[in-house]
Amino acid sequence: IIILHAVDSSIVEGFNADENGIFIVPLSHYNQPYIIEVSSLGAKTFYSDAFTMDMNKPGLDFGNILLEDEVTALGEVVVAARKNFIQTTPTGKTINVQSSLLTQGSNTLQVIEKLPRVLVDRQNGQFSLMGQGGANVLFNGRKVNLPMSEIMALLESSSADGIEKIELITSPTAQYDADGGSSLINIIFKKNTSEGSSGSLSLGAAYGIYEKGNASLSFDHKKEKLSFSASYSAFRNHNKNGFQGGGVNNMPFIGGQSTGTFSTYFTSAQFNQNATVDLGYSVNARTNTGISLSFIHGINNSTADIFNTRKVIDQDLLKISILSLTNTQKTNSLASFFIDHRLSDKSNINFDANYITYYNNSPANINSTYFDENNQEIQPDLEVYAAGFRSTSKTNIGIGNIKLDLNTSFGSKTSAAFGIKASIGDNNNDSNIETLRDGLWTIDPRSQSTITGREDLLAAYAQFDMSLGSKHQLSFGLRQEYWHREVSTSSNDFTIHKIFPNIRWNYQAGENTQFQLDYNKRITRPDYVDVVASLFYNDPTAVFTGNPLLRPSLIERVQAQLSTSLFTIALSAQRETDPIIRYQLTSNAARDILIISPQNADYHNSLNFTTTLPLQWARWAHLDITSVTSLRRYQISYSVQTAAKTFLTHSLTYNQNFSLPKNFTMELSGFHHAAAYEGTNRRKGFGVLNCGLNKKFKSSSLSFTVADVLKSFDIRTHISGMTPIVFDINTNSRYRDESAFSRIYRLTWTKNFGSLSSGDKRSFGNEEEKERME
Repeated sequence: IIILHAVDSSIVEGFNADENGIFIVPLSHYNQPYIIEVSSLGAKTFYSDAFTMDMNKPGLDFGNILLEDEVTALGEVVVAARKNFIQTTPTGKTINVQSSLLTQGSNTLQVIEKLPRVLVDRQNGQFSLMGQGGANVLFNGRKVNLPMSEIMALLESSSADGIEKIELITSPTAQYDADGGSSLINIIFKKNTSEGSSGSLSLGAAYGIYEKGNASLSFDHKKEKLSFSASYSAFRNHNKNGFQGGGVNNMPFIGGQSTGTFSTYFTSAQFNQNATVDLGYSVNARTNTGISLSFIHGINNSTADIFNTRKVIDQDLLKISILSLTNTQKTNSLASFFIDHRLSDKSNINFDANYITYYNNSPANINSTYFDENNQEIQPDLEVYAAGFRSTSKTNIGIGNIKLDLNTSFGSKTSAAFGIKASIGDNNNDSNIETLRDGLWTIDPRSQSTITGREDLLAAYAQFDMSLGSKHQLSFGLRQEYWHREVSTSSNDFTIHKIFPNIRWNYQAGENTQFQLDYNKRITRPDYVDVVASLFYNDPTAVFTGNPLLRPSLIERVQAQLSTSLFTIALSAQRETDPIIRYQLTSNAARDILIISPQNADYHNSLNFTTTLPLQWARWAHLDITSVTSLRRYQISYSVQTAAKTFLTHSLTYNQNFSLPKNFTMELSGFHHAAAYEGTNRRKGFGVLNCGLNKKFKSSSLSFTVADVLKSFDIRTHISGMTPIVFDINTNSRYRDESAFSRIYRLTWTKNFGSLSSGDKRSFGNEEEKERME
């Protein structure tokens, strides 16, 4: 017996009837339409008409349900169900990524890039959801306490095969950390629900410009009170990406006005291994406990091939060839413990504790060679043109978290959640850049080393859900957070003590029609790497660094949403003060170097209209379309002059599935993002089309996918396209991902084995903290 939401067919609850076929369905929400699905081996599945519980009646009697015999003779019986790719929830959208063929064999970042309403900005190291940057990433509902650049690296190095679904949360409640802008991307990992022993094996191979491969093995066992699971995965990704462009500038410290070109392409060979062990124990009918251990090790050998040209007025043409070799090693570990206790039929309490370690060592050697216009090697006189560079960058992060949550209900109409959380994190970064000149290595005086930091967080929340009659539901909550950060290079500590409210009202206008109005207040805090001066460069005249004066941004958002069985539309308005924009071009007081760093804009206001259309246009074909149109206005004052921009932009995402004979399925998916402005720059529109084919066997499947069929992952940016910037820089840049050079072909085989009987198992171990590291 399965209870489904009538609006989007999402599962509410599943259970078995007794030996006489009798079942009782306890439902506490009276204002929502449901459907009952009844199935049995050898019989046709029964679906009830949509119904709504009436709180003035004690129950609803469906009488006797007679299942018709399934007369088709089968050599084997395969029970399968495909969830809708997109499902609407009170807090946003749920994307069932395992319904997509493009998930198999892909890494997690590639899957997120294909999600509706999401833009992955690799150049600026951030996620945008519904046109708003600063979206945070959660693993099973918990914030990933790492810099966004490291989160992207972890997502890119982890397989997506272990993901069950991804929630795009645009109306967060008080249970979530207040950090993360107005939106959250919550990655939910698969959990074993098998009684007995089961497992899976997945092998994949791919080729674009270079080879790729992935393998994963998992084993789960549950018997009576004991639960055990172990998994191992390996992921190799040999890839290429980079950018090139050209333009003009006026830098007095190299001679004045000049024209030039630039080109930086990265070739990376990544190899990552993940190992996890979970152990859970049911102490009694009320209490469960467990531990989890996880270890991740990654190696990335990266080569940056840099070629720049510069022609200063009244000077000869200068060509600069730079080869940068970086060998990055990352080691992450996690130990966690949990205990759950059911206080009564209406209340339960949860305690979680965990400790995460993160280590990153990225030494680099840079060799620079200079040529004249006749390609003859020369050594320029200016001091900035050194013969070689080498850099050291070591980072250690340790984070401890404890959390206590109480969930309870007051009668049949009101439920509540209360919680407290404490987190302590220590950061240590040792980095510097040395220059080689006349055979001697000297530390660049603009570089820094041995930067330490500490971050403390204390939080408490209360969240309430109330049924107000048969058609109305109210949810509201408050979260209070105290956040303190110390950085050794800054004389001013960061301290924020604020209350973050949220409220949501739902109205069930009809059997399949629901209206929702909500408001929330959120914050985006600077990442650790945003404020420390960790240096990197791709030209002797420029340096990438942090901004110790960076301020957190505050976001307020209100949204109205209408959901029916045919469509979902939403209109939202958002105001963000001090939004953080990465990789902006400024200079120092001496104006002797170009500084590329994160900056605060003054404000960013937006009005967004979102449409989601699920179209079952044939029995064998289903299409999901999501469209976001945004009217935006923002202002910046860190450029040469204060400037504001108002513009209209649009994003479209689609996923088309075909059910074919002989257990074949086919998929076409893609996205298109229209032109938009960010900071001082203007980005042109771009889009991607993907396709895949899958064949299901008795206990295995084989899939073949092609990523970026049109080789169009090609992003063009006009630097200073919004307003003039420092040194009169006016350039056009072109970024290309690997698939823009060569389509990526991937073949993946997956095999399930062991018991497939349905059981009931808690998601044990502090999975939220463990999987943030995977």
